[in-house]
Amino acid sequence: MSELIDTTEMYLRTIFELEEEGVVPMRARI
Repeated sequence: MSELIDTTEMYLRTIFELEEEGVVPMRARI
């Protein structure tokens, strides 16, 4: 389960970084 948690954390961290840069996340485009 630790891998799942790490993957989710990386995913959320990437989303936050993109939002800070003003880039719309891929999820919002779908």
